[in-house]
Amino acid sequence: MPEQRIMLVDIHGPFAGQERPYRNKQVAENAIATGYARLPGDVPPEVAGTSLPENFPVRDELLAAGIETLEDVPRSVSELKALPGVGKVAAARILAALER
Repeated sequence: MPEQRIMLVDIHGPFAGQERPYRNKQVAENAIATGYARLPGDVPPEVAGTSLPENFPVRDELLAAGIETLEDVPRSVSELKALPGVGKVAAARILAALER
C-alpha cells in the first residue's frame, strides 16, 4: 500500500507560501512543531493579528460585529458609532485604549 502524503504549506525556505506534500505524519508533525510549515487552513500568525484583550472596552459588542483583532478595530468615532451597541462614549473609550 502506498504511503499517504500529507499536504502542508511551507513557511520558510524556497517553497514558502506553497502547499506541498510531506512524505509521512512524523515528518509533517516535525515541520509544524519547528515552525517550518503549517496546515493549509491555518492562518499565518502575521496575518491573524492581535486578539482583543479580555478587558478591552466594549469587547463583546466588537466581537458581535465580527471584529476580533486590534488591527480590525475602526479608528474613527463615526466608524465605531456605526457598530451596533457602540455610542460616542464607548467609541472614545475604544480609541483611548488603542492609543495605550
